[in-house]
Amino acid sequence: MNKQYYTTVLNNKYLSSKIFNIIHEIQKDRYSLKYDDIVDIGWMFRHGHIGLAREKIKNNNSNNTDRQQLYIDPKDLFTIVANTDTELFIHLFEQHKHSAVQYYEPFFYMSNHIKNVEVVKYLYEHGFARDVSKSFNLAEIDYKVLKYYLENGWLKPTLYMITSYAWELHNRSKSARTDLKEIIALMIKNLDKNEKVLPGSNHIISLLLSCPVPGLIETLTPYFAPMLNCISFNVRYSYQQALDTIKEREDFLVNANVDTKSHASQTIYHFKAKMAKLHLLPLILLIGKRGDEFFTAWNALSGRIRVINNRIYYHTQKNFAKKMKDHKVVSSRDVKDITTYISSIAMIEL
Repeated sequence: MNKQYYTTVLNNKYLSSKIFNIIHEIQKDRYSLKYDDIVDIGWMFRHGHIGLAREKIKNNNSNNTDRQQLYIDPKDLFTIVANTDTELFIHLFEQHKHSAVQYYEPFFYMSNHIKNVEVVKYLYEHGFARDVSKSFNLAEIDYKVLKYYLENGWLKPTLYMITSYAWELHNRSKSARTDLKEIIALMIKNLDKNEKVLPGSNHIISLLLSCPVPGLIETLTPYFAPMLNCISFNVRYSYQQALDTIKEREDFLVNANVDTKSHASQTIYHFKAKMAKLHLLPLILLIGKRGDEFFTAWNALSGRIRVINNRIYYHTQKNFAKKMKDHKVVSSRDVKDITTYISSIAMIEL
C-alpha cells in the first residue's frame, strides 16, 4: 500500500475508527481489540503496528480533546522501541523520564545492550552515560555501539572481556556465534598497551579446543604466554597443533550454513558443532543424509567404525587395524563411543 495513502487514512480519526470497528466486528469471536482498547505501545511494536503507535502518540500530542492514556513498559522502551525507532524512543523517554530512569540503571547492569547507536548517543549526550565495563557482553554488543563506546572512552576493553564469552559458552554447553570477528578485532585494536600477556594462556587454548569462537584464536595468539611450545593440550596436541585445530573448528562453524529461522537447522547445527568439538569431523558426512545416501556415507566411513556389544565406536584418526582387539578399541583415547550421537541423528531425521 502507498505509504502516503496509509498515513492519510490513519491520521483521519473518523476513517481510522471506522476501519478498526469493522475489523473488530469481523474478528469479535477471536478476542480482537477495538481501536480505543489498544493503549500498550510495546504491544503495538511487538505486533508490527508501529504506524498505529506513531498515530496514537501524534494524536495525543495535538490539541485533541479526545486523548488516550497510553502505556509504555520501561523494558519495552529500552528494548524493542529503542532498537526500532530513535525518534519515538526520545519522545517517550522524555515523556516518561521518571519511571524510565528508574528502570535504566538495573537494565544497564544486566548486560542488556541497546543496539541502536543513535539512542545510545542521545542517552550519553544527555547525562545518562554509564561505565560499560561492568555490564559488557561480547555476544550482545552492536558493532557501531561498541565503536562509539571505545571512541568516547566509555569502555576500556580487556582480554578477559573477550575470553569470558568462551567460558560462558562452555558453562552453558552452547556453540559460538559466527559473526563476531569484526567486534573481536575492534576490541583487540583498542586494548590497553599494558596488556601484553593473557593470564592462563594454556587454559584458554584448552577451552577454545572445545569451544571455538570464529575469529578469536588468530587475535589472541600474540598475547599467549611464552614457553607454550613445551606444553601438550588435551593430552594429544602440541602448541601448534592446538592452534591449527582450533582454527579448523572455527572455520567449520562459519561454514555450517545455518538458517537461523529454522529450528531443525539450528538443531543440526549444534549437533555439527558438537562433532567439531569432539574432533569427529568426518562423521558429519552422515548428517542430513537419508536412505541410500546415508548408507553410502556410512560405508565410506566403515573402516573407522566398530560395533561392540550394541555400542558403536568411531576412530577419530584413522581406520581400525583389522586385528585390533575389542578391549583395546574401548580403551583407546583416539576412539569415541558415538552410540548416542548416531541416535541423535536418527531423532533429527524423524
